[in-house]
Amino acid sequence: ILLLGSRQVSSYLVMGDSTAWVGGSTAWDVPRLEEQLDQFRVDRRRIRYLVVSHIHHDHCGAVPYLRRRYPWMEVVASAYGADLLAKEKPVRLMKDLNARTLDRMGRAHSHDDVPLDFEDVSVAHRVGDGDELDLGKGFTLQFLSTPGHSRCSMCVYIPQVKALFPG
Repeated sequence: ILLLGSRQVSSYLVMGDSTAWVGGSTAWDVPRLEEQLDQFRVDRRRIRYLVVSHIHHDHCGAVPYLRRRYPWMEVVASAYGADLLAKEKPVRLMKDLNARTLDRMGRAHSHDDVPLDFEDVSVAHRVGDGDELDLGKGFTLQFLSTPGHSRCSMCVYIPQVKALFPG
């Protein structure tokens, strides 16, 4: 398990035979994330899953960039989260929040010529309470529905190492 991001907004790589990126991060943190992937010599081709804990711009703002840059990554979200990512109004709101935040922070709207703009996200795996995703090498992601912070929130638990990733 590898920590990425910053203390304010973190995400994790869970590396089995397949790798899952747990946490959709933020658009403004993309340069740091790419630098960390380089620093730790992460083979990006092994990252198969991109798990989104909930649909707020500070937790999935980097997802459209990651999908553009690494189209083999399959997005995993709760069923309700997947529905939100396919609707015009929430996507427009996230696009606006991302753009305004990048502007306020004085950050570029692209990284290595790949746009950081938010767009609708196709979810490959809709998961619910108790669903599992086997990564191999002893890592199984278990998904726990945890509405509260948002109706689409979920946590990820890895029972083999007793690791819990709250949304």
